[in-house]
Amino acid sequence: MADNATTIAPITYSRFWERFHSGFLILVIIAALFGNGFVCMAVYKVRRLQKVSNYFLVSLAVSDILVVLLAIPFRIYFELNTEWQLGEHACRFWIFMDLLCSTASIVNLSIISVDRYLALSQSLRYLTILTVSRCRILIAAVWGFSFTLAAFSLHTWSSDGKFIYTQFCQNIDKLYYIVSTILGIIIPLIILIVLYCLVFKIALEQRVKIMNNNYNTPRGCEVGEQAERLRSRQSRAPTSPRRFAIRELKATKTLMIVVGAFLVCWLPLFVLMIMQQFVPQYINSLPRKTQEILGLLFLYTLPQFNSCLNPYIYTFHNSEFRAVFKVTFRKLLPFLKLQSKNDKHLDPLAIDSEFASTGF
Repeated sequence: MADNATTIAPITYSRFWERFHSGFLILVIIAALFGNGFVCMAVYKVRRLQKVSNYFLVSLAVSDILVVLLAIPFRIYFELNTEWQLGEHACRFWIFMDLLCSTASIVNLSIISVDRYLALSQSLRYLTILTVSRCRILIAAVWGFSFTLAAFSLHTWSSDGKFIYTQFCQNIDKLYYIVSTILGIIIPLIILIVLYCLVFKIALEQRVKIMNNNYNTPRGCEVGEQAERLRSRQSRAPTSPRRFAIRELKATKTLMIVVGAFLVCWLPLFVLMIMQQFVPQYINSLPRKTQEILGLLFLYTLPQFNSCLNPYIYTFHNSEFRAVFKVTFRKLLPFLKLQSKNDKHLDPLAIDSEFASTGF
């Protein structure tokens, strides 16, 4: 939820910093399109990646793609032109898309935390609870909720609410700000943090059991015959309870890093928004230079940078995504030898055949 949809006063910078930051945002767009496009392509093409947890990652990737295609370009335009000259309708569209994508991102992460909690605490029933059809319903609900919340920004609901679209692009509406902050930020954040605390606790317990080779009937991770058959059919390989737990723990670790990156990039902005709304005198009393640094880093840089981070986190920490990434690059640049001994168990030839069978 960028500054143009809040009551934070816009901050102007020198032409050097505006152009430098615009160049940085262009690099973010390129990296985000490449990385998030790769995630969508990999899940679509490679059958072994077509799992419920990865469908949620695709939904998150789509929100990041929409950010860099339909929200960040307006920021670049504004910085290069120093004032808003596109009129009211473009301003409303920018605010709408910004709110839609930022809300979808945080709600997607909340749903992912639910998925991780169920995978570790209810793995006996996990595949029957979160079926593909229910996954699709959840993703549709995420986008439906995000669209509805963003659509309400197209009107002013407070008696003193107003749009500013002559020099800056802002929606100043205290009532909408409070409601959207509670529904689109605070509640999803509470769900996310509480569930990941529980996930972390369960993960520690399971890690101890795995290290002690005491994993015959672990709490919440004893895979029954029905779940085992479903999981084996999905991965095309038999999975023991111990291997299942190890795989889910690795996936959980990766997603916790994703959540951590999101909090680092977005939490300072949320704090600044709340402070500006309820204790504006404190923000306004800060030296101008401090306001500029806070604005440049926490309003205009970190939230946008987060749009390109997630795919590279998957590639670095997830062996399946990493193997697909290497196969993709080997096809594009055949002279590169990217296979490492840690990825040999993933059988790149099998991944190659999966690409070939889908026409890559």
